[in-house]
Amino acid sequence: MTMKMMIYNLGFSLIAAALSLSSLPVSLSVNDNEHHQQQPEAYQQRLVDWIRTGPNGFFHPSIAWKRLGPDGKSGPYAMHTTQDLPKGTTLLVVPRKYVIDSYKTYNPCVTVARMLEEFEKGDESLYAPYLSYLFDDTAGGTSTRLLPASWSDEGQDLLTFILNGSRGLEPRSFDQESVFEKCGPIFRADN
Repeated sequence: MTMKMMIYNLGFSLIAAALSLSSLPVSLSVNDNEHHQQQPEAYQQRLVDWIRTGPNGFFHPSIAWKRLGPDGKSGPYAMHTTQDLPKGTTLLVVPRKYVIDSYKTYNPCVTVARMLEEFEKGDESLYAPYLSYLFDDTAGGTSTRLLPASWSDEGQDLLTFILNGSRGLEPRSFDQESVFEKCGPIFRADN
């Protein structure tokens, strides 16, 4: 699968995730001088540092990526807390200016186009740490199996429950048409 196709396929699901994370309140209960977890991969640490240095950005100091495999050294990564936290503890706040959106057009095709434009800028893009985390296949990246549309019904139900508690943010349904169907041939990698 080409990089452009990955961006197109991931675009719609990522819009919802970014919007839901950017709406969380900033927690005042965590001291900025607390020790922060060092993330296991450089691309993860780059993303965490980027979030923390943004305006009102916050990444709880006890969050760390860990592998899900039975041995702890294999399988995909997932975020975990290294200690028990009280209910309602803010875990992550993505600065609003770090959200790739549609310039208030509410058109997901515009959002995907912006994501592609930013990806093509490489490290010159403000969003480079985020895009590297999503798409860089040599230093990190993710896979389409990690997107909500590919989750189990139980996983989707849990995310729906969480999002409905966050003022009903998108997605309202995980059965979304592909970017190719929605936006037309302009987004085909072979054009």
